Amino acid sequence: MQIIEQGTIHVFTFSEGLLSVAGHDLRFTAQRFRLELDQGRIFGRFFTEALHLDGVMRGGLLLREALSPAQCRDIYINLRQRVLFTDRHPEIVFSGNATGNPPQLRVRGELTLVGRPAPLEFSVEHANSRFRGHVELRPSLWGIKSYRAL
Repeated sequence: MQIIEQGTIHVFTFSEGLLSVAGHDLRFTAQRFRLELDQGRIFGRFFTEALHLDGVMRGGLLLREALSPAQCRDIYINLRQRVLFTDRHPEIVFSGNATGNPPQLRVRGELTLVGRPAPLEFSVEHANSRFRGHVELRPSLWGIKSYRAL
């Protein structure tokens, strides 16, 4: 079994809709996680309290100083209390399987977010002992309502 607890996992949020110009596209980094890989089986735990707000994304660039300390505090409060409910759901869990041959793998499984499981499927590249993938999450699959604020 291979255990991975170091690496970079970024989470991006995007504003959409009529009021999106008033919102921010944000980048977070998962600073604490654990992936267990065993003969094609994958089990991952991502700790919600360890999501770190890196800053605002604008035009493909990360702007680390674009938010005031008060805005950062409000984002953390909303994320923890209104979106992820971290007091009741301290972990996000993935369980699934990888198929295919390196460098291209297909991952299928189930992601449990805010206590609700939903199917998840995505591609991963595996080369030089590194894994690289991209997955788009639709919060509504887990019953998470879009957060809107002025």
